[in-house]
Amino acid sequence: MDDVREVIVIGSGPAGYTAALYTARAQLRPLLFGSSIFVGGSLTTTTEVENFPGFPAGIDGPDLMDNMRAQAERFGAEMIDDDIVSVDLTGDIKEVTDSEIAEIKAENGMLAGVVLRDTFTRTNLPGVFAAGDVVDHTYRQAITAAGSGCQAALDAERYLAALTDKRKAAASVTVAA
Repeated sequence: MDDVREVIVIGSGPAGYTAALYTARAQLRPLLFGSSIFVGGSLTTTTEVENFPGFPAGIDGPDLMDNMRAQAERFGAEMIDDDIVSVDLTGDIKEVTDSEIAEIKAENGMLAGVVLRDTFTRTNLPGVFAAGDVVDHTYRQAITAAGSGCQAALDAERYLAALTDKRKAAASVTVAA
């Protein structure tokens, strides 16, 4: 993969899948990195989720995560179940390297909660947004994580739209969830 992506999403919980879904619907070609072992976040270890809207009888955590992933893929999000070994968020082009030593570049990066935030989803690094449990130490619910993933995706979309054509050719965004 030697092309520069508009968006890279790191994390496959409710925030990550929601961010991938919303950026895919905005035609930003998101690439989501889960992990090689723990795909779907902590909900994959939950037997029954009884309070997620849309499932009046409840749903098993792994089934909910499978549904969220399938919906994001339906809109064109690409998923890689591999571990990240390095991330460089310092330049205009963000770089992520996975355990297969494939370097992926993005012009917008969503990286959930590894750097300080100056607003709800925006971090102190331009083009890097945070969402999910890593930034929410109070509620830690699937629905609040999904909501913050949506917010991060919309903030990333607006960030990219605000770039001039000249700058857009050399900038990137990352969303972590």
